[in-house]
Amino acid sequence: MNSSLYLKSHKPDHGQKVSANEMAEAVYGSCILVLDDELSCKFISQVLSKEGYQNLHFVAEGQDVVAAVEQLIPDLIILDWTDPNVNGTDICQNIRTHDVLHDIPIIVHTADNSPQMRARIIKAGATDIFPKPVTDIELKSRVHLHLEFRIMVKGLQDYHKRLTRDLEIARSMQYA
Repeated sequence: MNSSLYLKSHKPDHGQKVSANEMAEAVYGSCILVLDDELSCKFISQVLSKEGYQNLHFVAEGQDVVAAVEQLIPDLIILDWTDPNVNGTDICQNIRTHDVLHDIPIIVHTADNSPQMRARIIKAGATDIFPKPVTDIELKSRVHLHLEFRIMVKGLQDYHKRLTRDLEIARSMQYA
């Protein structure tokens, strides 16, 4: 684990190096929203809960996913592409149009693993794809990877904002 990462929730004004334990706490405390059928939701819930994820939310009906995303602002979405009640393309595109939601990783879960479908899913705005049925090892690995990456990117964005603000303050002091 890179010990030079910065996390907003773990730093004072000028940042503080984050340990592997703090990164793990941030990853396992991340909000995960799952839209899938009941059987897949049970499997995903069992695997991720057993792994230590504490903030899992499930949506059974596809029409509710965008409202749930807007309410929760999750750190990761697992989306069943073939939900009979909704079009996966529409959900991905809708999420990507919101400023606050556009960078949330979306992992699509689908039985159609053809190259054409994979291209269509990525083009719609998904971050990653895993096939149905998925193994517990692959599920845990992909979820952890995307959450860790999201946390690192958010830390860099926060650092950039602070640095920009500090430079603006220094520039105004210099002109004064």
